[in-house]
Amino acid sequence: MGLPGVELFDDTDFRLVRPVSIGAEATIYEVTLRGTPLIAKVRVPKPYRNAVIDRDVRERRTLNEVRTMSKAHDIGIVVPHIVHVDLPNSIIFMEYVRGTELREVLYKSPETHLKFAGDLGRYLGEMHEHGLYHGDPTPANLIVRDGELCIIDFGLSGYSDDVEEHAADVNLVERSVYSSYPVMARDFIELFWRGYREVRGSFSEAEVKKRVAEIRRRARYVMR
Repeated sequence: MGLPGVELFDDTDFRLVRPVSIGAEATIYEVTLRGTPLIAKVRVPKPYRNAVIDRDVRERRTLNEVRTMSKAHDIGIVVPHIVHVDLPNSIIFMEYVRGTELREVLYKSPETHLKFAGDLGRYLGEMHEHGLYHGDPTPANLIVRDGELCIIDFGLSGYSDDVEEHAADVNLVERSVYSSYPVMARDFIELFWRGYREVRGSFSEAEVKKRVAEIRRRARYVMR
């Protein structure tokens, strides 16, 4: 069985180099445009959906991702630069961010990279302050490049001033850090909240913390 979406690069200026990852919603490829390496995120058709509905869903999600990434960039968040959008085929061509995933950086030398906790707190604080949420801000979706944090994969992102969406972002950060880096987790989260508070202030911090606690109580109830 061939790789999903490969045929979309036929007869274009983009040249396929290799698949990077295959997910439930999209396939990521490394491609080149006149020798420049890029990443192509392809939302491939889902045969179990009606073709018209499927195309509409993929186009809307692609457009939403582009808009939230662009807005995040405008407010100072480091994200991959968008080079080209093929909306009919639901493909986003973007900068290839060459660096190391934060999860790897923290595994190798957690004590020297706690500074990224504050950076992440400020990033999410800025996004939430401007009515954006990421949807999956875990260390796997954060790239360290030249000492700077870059957020990738805005596939679950969106626009909302609802504290529930903001708390969901923070809950994912805390859960992923505590489960993967238990030794340094408390220090990381403390610095994360310090960065978040610098942007949003104590009142918004307290609101989000309260909702994070509610999300966890609901999760425990469901598990029981």
